[in-house]
Amino acid sequence: MMQVGQKLRDKMASGVALGSFVMECRTPAGPVGLAHAGMDFFLVDTGRGRYNPETVRAMMDVGASEGTCPIERVPTTHRSEITHALDNGAGGLLFPVIRTMDHVREAVEASKYA
Repeated sequence: MMQVGQKLRDKMASGVALGSFVMECRTPAGPVGLAHAGMDFFLVDTGRGRYNPETVRAMMDVGASEGTCPIERVPTTHRSEITHALDNGAGGLLFPVIRTMDHVREAVEASKYA
């Protein structure tokens, strides 16, 4: 899983334009279609969407196996939600509730494995 995350970070650092598409799809077929269309990443919004945990895991696995980086939007910076997303195979995380540098530090610390 980490290879697609690193691939995305490398591409961002190179200044190349990234491809993605916003859609609502609760099936592992969605990431396959996005990968075949040349998208670099896809976002699973578990912060607002009602996703079955098994479906999220399958979407992460399928997307990564197709070479498209799965990014999960987590609702808070709580360690349990962050590690759950990473354990499910997220190659990146989106934090919509970061308001201060303390929130940034909290999110980074919670993202690290001991």
